[in-house]
This record gives sequence, structure tokens and C-alpha cells, in this order.
Amino acid sequence: MKNKAIVGGIGLVVIIVAGQFYTKAAYEESIDAQVKQLKEQLRGKSVSLAHQPAERDIFSASDVFEINISADDTRLQLLNLNGDLTFNALNNCTLLPFYITCDTALEPLSSAAINMAKTYPVEYKAGWSANVLFNSVESFLTTEETVIDDFDGKLVLAPTSIYSETNLEMSEYEIEANWKGMTLTGSSTGTDISLGRFQYTAEAELEDKNFFTGESTIDLTDIKIVSNASAMLPSEILIDKIMVSTEMEREEDALYELEYEFHIDNISTGTTKDVISNVEADISIDQLSPELLSALRTMDSQSQGKAFDSAINIFGQREHNITIEKFGFHFNDEPISITGDLKLARHKAADYDKGEIGQKINGVAEISIAKELAESSPLISLVLAEQIKQEVLTLEDNTYKGDFVIKQGEVMTNDKRLFKL
Repeated sequence: MKNKAIVGGIGLVVIIVAGQFYTKAAYEESIDAQVKQLKEQLRGKSVSLAHQPAERDIFSASDVFEINISADDTRLQLLNLNGDLTFNALNNCTLLPFYITCDTALEPLSSAAINMAKTYPVEYKAGWSANVLFNSVESFLTTEETVIDDFDGKLVLAPTSIYSETNLEMSEYEIEANWKGMTLTGSSTGTDISLGRFQYTAEAELEDKNFFTGESTIDLTDIKIVSNASAMLPSEILIDKIMVSTEMEREEDALYELEYEFHIDNISTGTTKDVISNVEADISIDQLSPELLSALRTMDSQSQGKAFDSAINIFGQREHNITIEKFGFHFNDEPISITGDLKLARHKAADYDKGEIGQKINGVAEISIAKELAESSPLISLVLAEQIKQEVLTLEDNTYKGDFVIKQGEVMTNDKRLFKL
């Protein structure tokens, strides 16, 4: 019995020691693979990444990741920063048998980064953990409420939490971000702005050509803008429940389809009883090639000229079906909507430059307008009455309807040419 206990104890020690070395090796491999993948994705972009391993021992590891965002990046221009934004991400990890836990901290390096840290003194916690046996990595970022008094008014940023889960190879991920909103009051323009709760969710898988397929959704509870800056503009604008979603999925022929959906519950102002509601769109496009998606992913926001033309030429190598499942809104509860099935023929970047891309569109479309909506405006009623006279529209069941055919960019109805795209 004693011998069995000794053997069992030795076996446990061996497992722990082996697990420790295995975890350390897995950490090194994972860091190297992730850095390599990120550098590949950032190639040619305005963001660059450098990795420097720091301390190493059997129970801990630390790394320094230097991140630089070029001053030419449009996102920095919105923040009115001078110069590149450069900072270190300091990664300090504890290595346990088959498990890694890490804390992450940001260290501003460039003058722009230092000034940004002073202007936006956000308190945060960040880190990640990895289960080597189950091939999973979880990360988090949380922020506290931040009050900035010298932002041309008082800017209050509510707490934020971001959680993600991926694998050691970073070939798939799930993200959930929650932000409790913000308020801006007392600005020199006399405009107060508030954003309600914001949520972002996404899940995706890495495909062969270095791009991800999956779906993502953005939800925002409300936007409120109150302003006395101009008598020409509404003193109050309210937008309720905004939703935007995208889905990229693989089709049977190894090509891809992208679907975009958009919805707003209500848009109203404090100066009128008119309400725009049920603003919605559901549009999809298919026959997207892996080469196109890879080119778009690696193309920088600053890319121009040949890089953009190359992506357009790849896109134009195939005919694409564009389905408008729904596009429209309600005005004071009266609907207007457009649906359509279009085809975009093969084309080249030069067709855009020459303004001839409209000639590559074929298909059918339908528009419907509630009669009550038209009658609310004498001008609209007059225009629609003329369209009925010209047999462009018909009036059926208290709804104005129009069926249109598009051939090589020419929009027709009842064999009458209306206009050219």
C-alpha cells in the first residue's frame, strides 16, 4: 500500500512538472503564432506591432508589445492628435500546470499617447487567461466611469466591459461588449448629447484566405440630442432602439454571401408630432470570392489607387445577386417600402471612374406608398397623381404601387423608359 502511494505521488509530481513545461511551451508557441497572425493582418496598414519577450522563468513570463498607429489614420484625426499614437502593452503572466493567467497594462510612449492619457484618464482593468488542455483563451477589459470636464463641456463616459473567447490558434472568436453610454452637457454650441446602452456581439471563424466569416450585431437603446443652436433645426431629436447586424456565410460553391440588416424603432423631434418609425433595411449580396475578402481585409483605410482598383477588379470578375428583402420606413404609421432583385454584371474599376457602373445593373424592383401618407402632402399627392396618369404607378387597396424593370441600367415600367442609372 505504501509503495502504491509512493508510485502515485511520483506520478502526480511527474504530471505537474510535465504540465508546467508543456504550459510554458504552449505559451511561447501561442504568443509567436498570434504575433505572426496579427502582423500579417496589419501588413500595409497604418497600425504596426512589434513584440519583445521580457522576463522568463518556469512559473512566469512577461512580454512587451509596442503598438504604433500612424498620424495619417483617419481615426486619430477625429481625436485631433498631433503625431503617431505609440504605446506599449505590458503582458505579465503566471504559468501554472496547463493554465495561464495574465494581467495587461498600457504604457504611453509618444507625446500624442501621453497627452491622450492625460486628457482621457480612464481607469481600467485588463487581462486574459488560457486553458491549455481545453485550447481556450478568455480575455477581458473593464473601465470605470470617467468624467472629463474640459471637453468643451462635461463629458461623462459610463463603465464599459468587453469579454472575448478564442482558441490558442486564434482561428475563431466570440466577443461581447457592453457600454452603459455617455452624456455631453454644457458645450459651447449649446448642444447636449446622450447615448444610451450600447451592446456589441460577434462570433466568427477564420477561413483559408486570412479573413473571418460569422455574424455581428450592434444594439443602441437611444440617442438624444437637445440644442438651441439654431432656430432652423429641431430643438430636440430622439432616436430609439438602433440595431445593425451583418452576417457573412459560405455558400455551397465555396463563395460567400454578405447580408446587412438595419432597424430603428422611432425617430422624433420635440417640435413636431411627426414620427418616423420602423426604419429598416435587409440587403444581401452573393458570389463574393475568397480573394476579394482577403484583399479587403488587408487593405488599409488609407489605401488608394492601385490597391482599391485591384479589389474592385476582383469583385467585378463575377456576377453578383443583390437582394433587397426590405428597405423602407413608416411616417406617422403609414408605410413606404422598396424591394428588389438585382444583378450586377461583370465589370472593372474603370466602369466606376467613367460613371458607367449603372449600366451593369439588371433586375426588378417594386415600390409601395400608403395612400394616407401621400394625401398628407398636397405636393406629394399631385406628383403621384401625375405618375398614375403616366401609368408609372397604380393605386390598389389604398396603396400606390410601381413595378420596375432594369435592363443595363435603364429603368422601365410598362415598356416605358423612365431614366438611366
